[in-house]
Amino acid sequence: MPSGPGAFRSLSRLKLFLTEVTSMTNGAVTSVLLAKDGWLLLSLSNRDQLSAVAEGIMDMYAEYGEKLPLCERDLSAQDLEERKTGFVRVAVKVKETMVATADTTRRRKRATTYVPTCDEIDLLEDGNIAWTAEELSAIEGETFESCGYVLGGVSGFSEDQLDVLLDKAKEVWGEPSQMTPDELSQLGNIATRFTVVELGELNLTDIDTVYSLSQYGNWSSEQMSAAVIQYLQVSEKSLDELNSVDIAGLDKFICGLTADEITQLNSSAYGVSATSIGTLEVCNTDQLNAFKGHAVITYGPISSWQPEIFTEVGVVIAGFTANELSSLNTTSVAGITPLAISLIPPDTFGNGFTLDVLGAFDEAQALAVTSEQLAALSSSQSLVLIEAEYGEEQVPPEVIEDIQNIESTTPEGEPEDEPGEEPEGEPEKKPEKKPEKKPNGAIKNYQRFQFILISMAVCHLL
Repeated sequence: MPSGPGAFRSLSRLKLFLTEVTSMTNGAVTSVLLAKDGWLLLSLSNRDQLSAVAEGIMDMYAEYGEKLPLCERDLSAQDLEERKTGFVRVAVKVKETMVATADTTRRRKRATTYVPTCDEIDLLEDGNIAWTAEELSAIEGETFESCGYVLGGVSGFSEDQLDVLLDKAKEVWGEPSQMTPDELSQLGNIATRFTVVELGELNLTDIDTVYSLSQYGNWSSEQMSAAVIQYLQVSEKSLDELNSVDIAGLDKFICGLTADEITQLNSSAYGVSATSIGTLEVCNTDQLNAFKGHAVITYGPISSWQPEIFTEVGVVIAGFTANELSSLNTTSVAGITPLAISLIPPDTFGNGFTLDVLGAFDEAQALAVTSEQLAALSSSQSLVLIEAEYGEEQVPPEVIEDIQNIESTTPEGEPEDEPGEEPEGEPEKKPEKKPEKKPNGAIKNYQRFQFILISMAVCHLL
């Protein structure tokens, strides 16, 4: 807690600054401005004041982190990068201030490289990305033993930082084959730096540990394959012997199986764990198509599925063919999750959904459509989608006019003018098809406008 009037003046000053910054119309600008004013943190006169402010910032960032999935869906890559850059700058300022205000004894004892303490690691949370690889390497074994789980939960470390932390884990807990399930669970994102060989040596007898590991980081297909193979070996089970708990517990790692291997799974076990499979984002189209086979066995022909079944199978719909998508009606589409929509290959998306079905998209489904999928649509499909995106609100006339102008200049059928007047042997000049598929940036600009509004409303850094 802050002590003395000076601390409260600093906190009041910070709150005033944050109020001004959070009134900005662009969340990305907010984080950059906050980073520029890192001097405010440096102006704090003692460690208690720093801790109060730093902890407040990290708490607010933790709240933002809970909303991050929405931000990743609704913000452009540039905005996300600016947000990340802004937070890194703030975290660095907090770290530098902690180092500068460390007690004299610690500063006398420490070597050239600063040694982070457990208290500092606890305070920084996601801000631990501010430590250099050298500083992370200098962490004492006892500190890592007590606070390694905090570092494992940080999602923004570079590969170099993660490699150093994995080396520290090996120093403290031994080689990968010697690590206990509890220690593996504490590694979190750090575990993503295990090699394929090391993953094949892990003690994955506990399905809860396997599930915990699968939740972190970006695993490569080779790593996921190594993990699921190791689980099969230590559990002494074949693919068709995996039950619903196994399948749900493997989570992302189940996408380490090939499409042929997925077909060997027990369909009944799939049926019980279908909801879990339906949330996975890392399986490719062939793998999802293989899961579709189990879904058909479980729920019957696709034509008989009710909306709730589409919701339950989730992303498996991204494994549908264009013909299967075109067979859907406006009732069944209500159950398709936004995540499933975003994972459908662009060509399949453009060739599969009919105008009626696109028009039946709700706002969340329409917003889930990616720029690549938009580019695969005709202008008439784009117009129907933009109307679905606006919902009950009136689409601005300029947006409709923009799309209609493109449609009139790039007709989908034969042109109205007969090409007979063209010199024989000279091909008729037609407008390029690119504008037909991407309506003059109208949808893209509108989405960006919405993304900024959503950023202000629910994804604001502070």
